Amino acid sequence: MASAGEGAYVASDVKPYEKRGLISGVWHFFWRLLGVLFFAAFVSICIEWVGMTWWWDDEYPDAYGHAQEMFQTELGYLYAAEESDALKAGAATTVRSWTEYWIYYAFIDSGFIDGLSGARGVTVNDGLLVSLMKSFNAAVYDYTIAATYILMTFFVRLGILVLSLPIFLLLGFVGLTDGLMRRDLRKFRVEHESSFVYHIAKSIALPLMISGCIMYLSMPFTIHPNLVITPYAVLFAYTLSVMASKFKKYL
Repeated sequence: MASAGEGAYVASDVKPYEKRGLISGVWHFFWRLLGVLFFAAFVSICIEWVGMTWWWDDEYPDAYGHAQEMFQTELGYLYAAEESDALKAGAATTVRSWTEYWIYYAFIDSGFIDGLSGARGVTVNDGLLVSLMKSFNAAVYDYTIAATYILMTFFVRLGILVLSLPIFLLLGFVGLTDGLMRRDLRKFRVEHESSFVYHIAKSIALPLMISGCIMYLSMPFTIHPNLVITPYAVLFAYTLSVMASKFKKYL
């Protein structure tokens, strides 16, 4: 039997739940989002390196040809979205211009790609350490350039995802409205509610949307964004519909 002192000691170890404020919640969400983006970029680079080593190395004149082709194709999708902007609101143009700005600023205007190309030729004036660094750079040059193209493709796909956010909001609103309507029908019919289904749907709604974004950002091949984003948006809307329909009858 535990003594009163031991009980007080155990109770003192239990920390109450700390509710985050608005600023801390936004800050925490920002770092989680940044971690997801870094993870997706890392996975896409690793997949490209594996593919370069064992699969599509012989299909292109350059070892990084697959990554280069992916970047050009995805950039074409972004230009096509700008040309087919039915609302003419300028959102596609803005996203495309900002995407190209950051790509050129980070990889071209900064001299990063030129530096990689120039830092692989060993000269007689180079010291031992410089020669070793240039020899290593020449050995991994194709992989470094491939990673650079994958990162540029990542920026383009991120811009396409920004343009795709309205479809998640629109379909999510439709799913939520449909679910609330079915909830009212269930309330009028005095049917049983299922809190288990509600909590399951609530727990997978946001991860489903995030997993779709990660899958699109890290795909090792090019496919039209509508074929990837639209199914996940529909599943997201269906999950919200189930969640709203199984919410408790009386608030």
